Amino acid sequence: TLGNPLYHWTALELKRYFGISELLSSETADSVWTRCNESLRSKKFSARGLLDQANVECICTSDPLHSDLGAHSLLKDSDFKTRVLPSLRIDDFSKLGNLDTQLDHFSNIGCKLADHSVVDFSPPELRSLAVEYARRDWVLQLHIGAQRETSTRLRQLAGPAGGYASIGSACDIAGLCRLLDEIESSGQLPRIILYPLNPADYAALATLTGSFSEDGVRGKIQLGPAWWYNDHALGIRAHLDALASYGLLSTFIGMTTDSRSLLSMVRHEYFRRVFCDWLGQQVETGVFPNENSLLALLIRHVCYQNAHDWLNNKL
Repeated sequence: TLGNPLYHWTALELKRYFGISELLSSETADSVWTRCNESLRSKKFSARGLLDQANVECICTSDPLHSDLGAHSLLKDSDFKTRVLPSLRIDDFSKLGNLDTQLDHFSNIGCKLADHSVVDFSPPELRSLAVEYARRDWVLQLHIGAQRETSTRLRQLAGPAGGYASIGSACDIAGLCRLLDEIESSGQLPRIILYPLNPADYAALATLTGSFSEDGVRGKIQLGPAWWYNDHALGIRAHLDALASYGLLSTFIGMTTDSRSLLSMVRHEYFRRVFCDWLGQQVETGVFPNENSLLALLIRHVCYQNAHDWLNNKL
């Protein structure tokens, strides 16, 4: 897997959690496997133990609309120091049911984030839901540009979430503008994170975020971090280039784990390493000033503070 981010991610996971730093190869595979399985017997490697090791302040799960959120109710009353909150995921507008009741149920458990995978921006349900999210002071996340139906054979074998997707066509910018404009005109535009999967959309969406600003809210519409097929070194640098050139890097809320694995918290370290390397190149070429206090402030804001402040009153 050399050249693929999987190699770096795996090496970081093994080093940070298991203390394994030797070269990963077919010769060391059995030894690594044995040591990992021995470690997993320890309480330190339980779900809570892994989150403690990573010093996670808050983690949000992805939950369907009609989930009873029973586990979240139990965690809410526990002494676990990491806050574990639900986030709403709706993929099928035909199964909304008793929407108000379910949204209120999510709110009562602490939900402040809703996530939609979007191909078509025209459904009225999407506009209505955005208004409901704004009323509850939620953040709307729009994942844009995934081609989720590729091989019928693999879909039948692994299901619709089997991972056999690809980067789709560029975003319908006009359609997205109409959606945001209609929501804003209603007076109920929530904070929004836009996650384009097609890198061709970075410049357009970075400039679009400035059209829906609001006094007193830093970066109300965010160009989300490079995700899925783009959260590797090359993709992150391309995203940073576009955001810095067309948007405002200083208000960027930083990286997401983009994974359902507790070990993937190391992807924040991966992002920080790439980000700092990218910054160093800007300084070396004279694009950014060689001023440590200025750079340190930017790094802190992008890697932690912006997300903390932007979401803190919600999470």
